[in-house]
Amino acid sequence: MAHGLQIHLHLDRGVPVLELTGDLDLTTADELRVHGRELVDAALDRTRSDAAGVSEPPAVVVLDASGVTFVDSSGLGAVVSILKRALAHRAGFSIAGSGPQLRARLAQTGLDRVVALHASTGEAVVAAIGPAADPNRRIPEGGHRAGRGDGAG
Repeated sequence: MAHGLQIHLHLDRGVPVLELTGDLDLTTADELRVHGRELVDAALDRTRSDAAGVSEPPAVVVLDASGVTFVDSSGLGAVVSILKRALAHRAGFSIAGSGPQLRARLAQTGLDRVVALHASTGEAVVAAIGPAADPNRRIPEGGHRAGRGDGAG
């Protein structure tokens, strides 16, 4: 069953995205625990140092699980270790692109109520930093954004 795990880190609009591809199981969980934590540490330290002198970007780590083909309880434990590492940095944590198997495991443990789940990495990044600024977007007259009109907005 073990086909290995690839772990890649990239920044999407300043948000660290830890991209996983392959099986997340007993044979690969330690790799995520060790290598993934190192990447999270480096990414969060870098985004904070890049923001020196300006307002700090939201510290959020997105775990892109769209390439995960299998997950067992050991793999889920490794995901929890990444969550804990993000929390140790006082950062948020979300999972993007989780398949049915990972979502089921998260639901079984109640983690789906603790971790934000998003359909895609792009959706997770927008949730973290807000929609990209559109210079052509106009704010309605009076300076308020359009809402429902009942104060719920």
